[in-house]
Amino acid sequence: MGLRGSYDAALHLLDRQIVDSDDLMVAKVDDVALSPDLEIVGLLCGPAVLLPRLGGRLGPKVKDFWERMAPEQADRSTPCFIPVDAIAEVGSEVRLNRVRQHLLVRHEPPGHRLGDLLGLPVRGGGRSLGRVIDVRVREGRRVDGLVVGRGGPGSLLGYDRRRDQGPWLVGAVVRWRHRHTGYVGRADVLSIDWGHGVEVSVAGLGDLPPTT
Repeated sequence: MGLRGSYDAALHLLDRQIVDSDDLMVAKVDDVALSPDLEIVGLLCGPAVLLPRLGGRLGPKVKDFWERMAPEQADRSTPCFIPVDAIAEVGSEVRLNRVRQHLLVRHEPPGHRLGDLLGLPVRGGGRSLGRVIDVRVREGRRVDGLVVGRGGPGSLLGYDRRRDQGPWLVGAVVRWRHRHTGYVGRADVLSIDWGHGVEVSVAGLGDLPPTT
C-alpha cells in the first residue's frame, strides 16, 4: 500500500520501520507531521517526538529530562523530518524512493503532530462521544475524518476493515470491545482545541467506513 486511497494514519504509519531505496534502515516512524489544514506532510523521527507519546505526566517529564541532558544542543527538541514525497510504499514497513544519505534533517514544518490529536476527547450534542483513536486519510494525504472510540491509538489493529484479518477469535474480541467505535467526518468537526479536546456538530458517531 502506498500513500494513496484511504488508510488510518496511526495504524499504518506509526512505529513502522523506514527503509531507503537501497533496503537500508533509516529510522522508525515516531510521529506524523500534519499541516495547519490537516494534510499529512511527512514523517517525524527521534526522541523529540517519541517521548511525548508516552502519555500522561510521564512523557513530558522524560522529554524535559532528555533535553536537559545536553543543553548545549539547541536543536535537541527538534525532530528529524522526512517529507511525504519521499515515501514510495507503505506495507509492513515504510519504503522510501531515495537513499538515506543526507535524508534525515532536523526540521518540523508548521502545523501539528498526529500524536497531539490522538487521545483527545470528542464531544458532540453536549455529551462525550469518546476519544480520537485514529484519523482516516483519503487521497493519500488529506485527513477525511476521525475514528472515535474508547480504546487507544491503533487499538483496532485493522480488525474494523477485514473480518478475515488474523485469528477469528482475536478479531471477534477486538470488534466486541470496540463495538461503540464510530466515525466523525471532517466536515462535522467544529473545532480542535489542541491539547484539550474536539468539538463536533453531531450528537452520535456514524458507521466506520471501509478503507480502500
